[in-house]
Amino acid sequence: MNASRTWKRPLLLAALCAGLAFAAWRIVAHSAADILAGTDPQGALAWIPGHPDALLALAERQLADGRVDQAADTARRLLARAPLEGRAWRILAQYETARGHTDEARRHYIAAIRSSPHDIAARAWLLRDHLAHQRYTDALAEIDRILRISPRLGRTLVPILAQMAAADPTFADALVPLLSRQPRWRAPLLREIQSGKHPQAERVLGQLQRAGDLSPAEHQGWIEALMARRHWDEAYANWTSILPADARLSPVFNGDFGRPIGGYGFDWRIARVPGVNVDIRPDADPRQGMAARVRFNHRPAAHAGLQQALLLAPGRYRFQVRMRAEALRSDAGLEWVLLCAKGGHGLLGASERIQGTFGWTTMNWTAEVPENCPGQWLRLRNPVPSGIGQYVSGEVWIDDVSAKPETTR
Repeated sequence: MNASRTWKRPLLLAALCAGLAFAAWRIVAHSAADILAGTDPQGALAWIPGHPDALLALAERQLADGRVDQAADTARRLLARAPLEGRAWRILAQYETARGHTDEARRHYIAAIRSSPHDIAARAWLLRDHLAHQRYTDALAEIDRILRISPRLGRTLVPILAQMAAADPTFADALVPLLSRQPRWRAPLLREIQSGKHPQAERVLGQLQRAGDLSPAEHQGWIEALMARRHWDEAYANWTSILPADARLSPVFNGDFGRPIGGYGFDWRIARVPGVNVDIRPDADPRQGMAARVRFNHRPAAHAGLQQALLLAPGRYRFQVRMRAEALRSDAGLEWVLLCAKGGHGLLGASERIQGTFGWTTMNWTAEVPENCPGQWLRLRNPVPSGIGQYVSGEVWIDDVSAKPETTR
């Protein structure tokens, strides 16, 4: 019995050592293959013949070198070891594309995406395929997925989307429902469209507005962008389209300050001017209704901060405004002016200057709008250009601002 145990012990030790040696060799082989997989895939495969990363690197290298048949064979070897390796399916798809087998390529690309949803290259091929066959809804869904995976690609894709919306009304129509779902890239795309680089793409904004899917801030950005590009007619048409049904359009909008000020487009605007406070409030006399109150705190002020963009046709206009003032003091007084928004025309008309203290008084003045002046600015300003003479103090109230074309006899 003891003799039997004696001769078995060396055999067990030998077997244990062999096992440990084999395990150590496997560890070394896998480590070497892992290190070499990216830089020397053939070397890695010499250590581990079926190493997945090495097979992938080899297939991609073969594909880059134009050895598409070898790349496909290597990809098949990889899929035999790792059936869910999406990048191997993509390499097979690229192989089928090179052979002109579009349907087979599409099937492999779909398999690649199913296994590797973040494979941008596979999604890019599907995107091109959708666009080539004018499957715009599917194409836009793919773009949305791509931008969710890699938002930085928006810098490239967003201008392309705007260009396509400008070039193809059908693509623009397909874009609107997706934008209504508020994708993350909606704001950059709307800014790109508003830039004026793709004028026909603004049909997207119009459709969103008609569907009620344009936010007030987006609408304001659109109108202001149109005005900045001097497309005042278009800006006016789109601005009026969202006004309440009971809003009365007139040369000077909301001249009685009966409506809340919109602050953009062709409504009153209140600009920030240091030392000037503007608010809309009831007059002390309840019969007067709402009015604009401007308070000057004895600081230099080029204007009162209250202004409105107008869209007047060429001709002569009579302006009227009711005002009262309390201890209004400045070197040269304040005046109402109409200025052409386009350079070269400048001042189109000005009122008499006001200062001091007086009760509600109606003022009238005229202005001449020339040809080629697509828009104008109406504002209350300080005629002193700069310096200590611009100091203004006191208070002025404004109501019932209007303009009417003068009839010729």
